[in-house]
Amino acid sequence: MIDIAHLQNSIYAPCLFEEKPAQVKIINSKEGLKDKVEHIVLTSSGKFVNISNNILRKSREIYNTFDRSVSFQKDCDGICLLHRGNRNFLIFTEVKSSFSNMEEKAYFQLITSYVRCKAFLSTLEDYIPSEFEEVALAISYPYVDHNPISNNNQYQESRQSTYGKYALLKKRYRHQLKANSQLDMNIADFEINKLHLREGLINESLHLIHIPIENGSESATIDIDNILL
Repeated sequence: MIDIAHLQNSIYAPCLFEEKPAQVKIINSKEGLKDKVEHIVLTSSGKFVNISNNILRKSREIYNTFDRSVSFQKDCDGICLLHRGNRNFLIFTEVKSSFSNMEEKAYFQLITSYVRCKAFLSTLEDYIPSEFEEVALAISYPYVDHNPISNNNQYQESRQSTYGKYALLKKRYRHQLKANSQLDMNIADFEINKLHLREGLINESLHLIHIPIENGSESATIDIDNILL
């Protein structure tokens, strides 16, 4: 089982890893002007190991921009391990404000971060993928149906997700999240299979959970023990 000692004594700089019992803070990188949420705090009865985003951000220039949406030069807001009882999680987190902004970017940032993180973890002898449940958390204000008559800005925002290569994918994901607040993001949906990755590096899907927070809030504390049941 990989833990903080293994990570801090690996080929990667020890400062990239920090043990965080009970809670971990996720900072919103604010890629868009609509992002007003400053940070999220995840809490658990277990023990977190935070993996600094610098492990992705400082190496972004060597990666390909597959297409406008699936860019491996993008990354998510937070990556951590969670050891809780006899269960272990590898968690990817992206924080947005509006649901539409989350929909435009979060799926893609989470998928590309997942692939890159799995690549660097796979170099470590003590990392055994089957020991971890892999999950992505997308955190934003709740979904709101847009009214094109009463609010033209919202109408334009909704139109942006109507067109493009991944429009049908976003529509399908939106319906699933509205109904169940979770879904499995199939890696094939993002054409990752075209990138000549080593077989077995990544799973066929990444489980996504959407967590709505109070409209207008700049921060929130989320007990993920109530979510990762």
